[in-house]
Amino acid sequence: MERQSRNQSKGGSMQGIRNHVRRAMMVAAGTVLVGMPAAAAMDRGDCERLFAAANVQRVVQFSIDRQGADFGDELHLGGAPLGKAVICWSIDGRIAVRGRLYAHDRDFAEASIRISFRRTNGQFTNPTTNSVLTQGGLFPANRIVERVSPVGRFNRVRLQLFTLQGEGSSAGPARSRQVANVNFNR
Repeated sequence: MERQSRNQSKGGSMQGIRNHVRRAMMVAAGTVLVGMPAAAAMDRGDCERLFAAANVQRVVQFSIDRQGADFGDELHLGGAPLGKAVICWSIDGRIAVRGRLYAHDRDFAEASIRISFRRTNGQFTNPTTNSVLTQGGLFPANRIVERVSPVGRFNRVRLQLFTLQGEGSSAGPARSRQVANVNFNR
């Protein structure tokens, strides 16, 4: 009888230790989550800064999540941007794009975004390209990208994301591939 009660008390104390460890882990996880910044997003304020408040016609928030290259805003977790980039449509016919370009890979990689604007006559402007490099690792490399169309009347913006992986070593040349081609119409 005495032996059985000793075993029960050992089992009870082990259960107490398990519960204590669970509670400690929950508190630690909660502390990490509370300490994390909230997802950011580009918004109408960014458009008003670019075009002046009275000239902003429409604002579109979006993100692009692709293998190795993303476009959006902070926070970037699990390989995807949680915040949104923005497209600003002005009353006078111009377009602006503002967001954060991410390159994420376990090895060396480059992410690029090519932005072009289409005039109302159907002709596209020459594309502008921005890139960011990563050496691999846990956190993605990133940079803010902001492009405003030239003066004129535009009805579409085209965003193309590319990745370049590898360094062109003896294993073979670096490989470039398009991972996204997205159009936004007025």
